[in-house]
Amino acid sequence: MQMPAGTVFAGRFTVERHLADGGFGSVYQARDGRDGAKVALKVLHAEWVAKPKVRARFELEATATERVRSPHAVRVIDAGVDDPSGQPWIAMEYLDGETLDALLEREGRLAPERLAVVVEQLGDALAAAHGAGVIHADLKPENLMLVGTPPFVKVLDFGIARVLRAGMTSTQVTTTMGSPMWTAPEQFVSGSRLRASTDVWPLGMIAFRALTGKN
Repeated sequence: MQMPAGTVFAGRFTVERHLADGGFGSVYQARDGRDGAKVALKVLHAEWVAKPKVRARFELEATATERVRSPHAVRVIDAGVDDPSGQPWIAMEYLDGETLDALLEREGRLAPERLAVVVEQLGDALAAAHGAGVIHADLKPENLMLVGTPPFVKVLDFGIARVLRAGMTSTQVTTTMGSPMWTAPEQFVSGSRLRASTDVWPLGMIAFRALTGKN
């Protein structure tokens, strides 16, 4: 159930409008009562609060995102739990732009020089993520926000990211997750290993889609 405009959540955020829904949570444009800043507020759906694995995955998103020190990764401002409802939340920087998916729907495809600008910045975000032991695992045009002109790329939604333990270079697939059109093949094989290269597959797919206009 969506929160209507004017709702005060976690005693701090005033909801201004609903932005998007996902499988486990909703995202709202909201105002932070502490400093008046506009934020993107992601809240776990109430029906998942009592599911430990889902709750842990949601809370891991804030941890994974905070580890990625790149201007091209969405910035987490704060995270916590609403006491009355028990719903975890993540407050992120609000981005005024459009997704690469929306741009491609409108324009069909990108000229190579425009795509190069996007891919270079996406590569910066991925290098920072992999250097911090984070595998995004769900890269797709919908998760790339383009802000301004020329576009400044922001990578969104580390919701199914994998965080590697110290000294490890891979992690085992235990649950199949991701977006089939963009997901590396190994993510669909239980017991296989996910590495930084897992994020290279969707990068190539994104480039193909942007250059050719074909999925």
